[in-house]
Amino acid sequence: MVESRTIARDADWLEDYLGRDVTRFFYRWGDSLSAVLSRVRTRYDGDLDQFALHLVVVLTELASVNAAAEARAKGAERVVVRRRGLNSQSLADISRIPRETVRRKLAAMASRSLVVREADGLWYPGPASDVDQFFYTLSPLFWDGVKPEGL
Repeated sequence: MVESRTIARDADWLEDYLGRDVTRFFYRWGDSLSAVLSRVRTRYDGDLDQFALHLVVVLTELASVNAAAEARAKGAERVVVRRRGLNSQSLADISRIPRETVRRKLAAMASRSLVVREADGLWYPGPASDVDQFFYTLSPLFWDGVKPEGL
């Protein structure tokens, strides 16, 4: 019972905060977004398309990890983590970046070990892909960037 009251109070607070101060909320979020994009541009040599491609590759990898975790949570006795790579055409389709441009950008990212092309011809996160760091960079877009002052 205590937990449901806490959740209800949190939801009421959030609704009240957003309802009262939407302009301020989006201003703070926009400020966080611009700061994140500036950091991302630096990390990807000024090329936000590389970031977009890396994001898709990392999220695809995380989908495999999440599927395995869900299977374990449902009581599966044996869980096989099947990695899911992407080919250049799939990345082009998802990102809406021309395939040849995707290929060039993947080659640049591979030279920095952000992605690797394995024997199956698919692209996967490379050894320089630190998932925790990747999402830490984005964290200001979540709670850190929009929480009211004083919380």
